[in-house]
Amino acid sequence: KNFADVPGDEVDELMRNIKALSRRLSANISRRYEKSNRVNRPDLRKTLRKNMRRGGELLEIAFHKPKRNRTKLVVICDVSRSMELYAAFLLQFMYTFQQVYKRVDTFAFSTSLQHITQLLKQNGFEAAMQQLAAGNESWSGGTRIGKSLHSFVQEYAPKVLDIRTIVVIMSDGWDT
Repeated sequence: KNFADVPGDEVDELMRNIKALSRRLSANISRRYEKSNRVNRPDLRKTLRKNMRRGGELLEIAFHKPKRNRTKLVVICDVSRSMELYAAFLLQFMYTFQQVYKRVDTFAFSTSLQHITQLLKQNGFEAAMQQLAAGNESWSGGTRIGKSLHSFVQEYAPKVLDIRTIVVIMSDGWDT
């Protein structure tokens, strides 16, 4: 669907849904636990281990809480001519996601890769889009997915990727 044809009231609802989704994903809780000083959930294993010195009498109780999942997100978006109908929506999606999700790096590519995290952290989406359009002459051109991903791996991967990183590539797969 051409997202330029979506009515304004539906775009607002769509952005609210994206924001709710991103909040939910950013607040994801792990199955593991961490130490807690608050009286939350008693940790039976640590409580027994602490009290073995006293003959097993439970005098000190240890507590734990669910550990927050600190997943980092890297989003790479295709903004070539074949993605022109969807690029504005996907960039707005990335902008909204970056406003809520703290650990996110965003990239856009067409014939070359551009790191756009700092541009999307600005106050307004329209100002960020104007700077993106002015700063990149290769947008809405051809697509070089392989070259762009290779430059991502060579230049940015050592800095932004770790064991807790999820990489999302949004593209139609067309390459020149």
